[in-house]
Amino acid sequence: MDSSDLYVNRSSIKPHPLRPYYTPGLVPNYTSITTNASSSTPSSLGSEAVGSHQTLKEYARFAGLKFMTTAVLGPFETGKTLLQVQYLPHEDIEVVAPLATIVPNPVAETRQNEFYSSSEEDEDDSFFTPNVHLRKANQDGSNRSKLPRYNSSYTVRSVYDDTARPAHQLAPIEGGILDAMRALINNPSEGWRALFKGQYTGWLHGVLQLILQPAIEGSLNDLFDLYDDTIPLIHLERIGPNLATLLGSHILVGVFLSPLEIARTRLIVQSSAPGVKTYTGLLHCLSSMLQNEGGLRGVYLSQNLIPTILYHLITPLVSSTAPLIIDRLFHVTASDAPIIYGLAELALSTLEVLITLPIETIRKRIQCQVRFKDGRPFNTCVATRPVHYTGFLDAMYKVMKEEGSSASGRKPAKQGDEETAKKAAGWGLQGLYKGFSIQCASNVLSSLGHTLNGIEGKAAITL
Repeated sequence: MDSSDLYVNRSSIKPHPLRPYYTPGLVPNYTSITTNASSSTPSSLGSEAVGSHQTLKEYARFAGLKFMTTAVLGPFETGKTLLQVQYLPHEDIEVVAPLATIVPNPVAETRQNEFYSSSEEDEDDSFFTPNVHLRKANQDGSNRSKLPRYNSSYTVRSVYDDTARPAHQLAPIEGGILDAMRALINNPSEGWRALFKGQYTGWLHGVLQLILQPAIEGSLNDLFDLYDDTIPLIHLERIGPNLATLLGSHILVGVFLSPLEIARTRLIVQSSAPGVKTYTGLLHCLSSMLQNEGGLRGVYLSQNLIPTILYHLITPLVSSTAPLIIDRLFHVTASDAPIIYGLAELALSTLEVLITLPIETIRKRIQCQVRFKDGRPFNTCVATRPVHYTGFLDAMYKVMKEEGSSASGRKPAKQGDEETAKKAAGWGLQGLYKGFSIQCASNVLSSLGHTLNGIEGKAAITL
């Protein structure tokens, strides 16, 4: 029998009943029964080598693009994170810090005061050479007495008390993301470099997520013999199984990479002032988490688990089902009615922000709750709640009650309405939606771009 008769004819392969859209690759997927030990031909080996090289190039190109995107969006993410985690309550219901939380480390405070006294003398570009300033501060420490220092006379500390606020901490930021970025730049211990805190951690998390999630989703689809994961849900008659594997893969990857998200939040929120800086980088932060928070079990099975699962469940659920809802519920297609389709897409993306932003805010606040074994505090560049939240629902309740509206409660109301104003100010959703306006603006620009592309494509088809 001729050996060519043993080859499987590609044209005779019948499609799988559950995967009718699958087609074999360009490289023939067959084996020949031969006595030769080397069954791979040089051409097939060359094709595999070229394919591997091309894959590596694609990954490298993607990683570079992701790094540039992270660098551009990093300052806005930093400002948004600071707004989300800062404690900005109403004065009549503020939870103040007890004495035990405001007594600093004497050595750390000395180094911090040395830094600030030197920065007052010389506010030029040489600020970023701290060794020079420390030498100057050691020679002249006359300005140290002017800085606010903690002592036993402070029994409580309010976030609005300028005299008791730590020197490394920003004043309450009551504006938007741009105001937070401006406050960071103007602070001598932060500067413009603080806008890029956690950039490498965010880049690493984004690259790993976009590599692992499709791989796990494809493996789950192969395990349950489902349609190819590259087929959009809108083209499937039964979306349930594929939607389940999609959401499951996002949850698995989100939980697995959650330590990186915790580390990035803490690197952004921590103070950069010498002597009070908690973490030197990503590896130091991860090792400190393992050492002080109960190892892997304590890191993964902590209060961050529930908000992490909710966030990585709702985000892909809304984004992946949006085209399906627009097509099957609204009966609108991008090719026939691009403007209406764009408006529907904008409405669903805004709904996603309304649902996920409070969860993201609670996540980041819980991520900043650090308990070190030696009792030292986690020094942040913005004020955080001095008493930790006990869980997801407790955090949401406390934020709504204590930070209910944008006003801080310091502006006096009319004499007859003073009591009513204070009561009404105690509840609201303002504290859960920090950064909402800029995310909506981003969604509007994205929807506008998609709509214009749809109109241009429709005009090209008509011509």
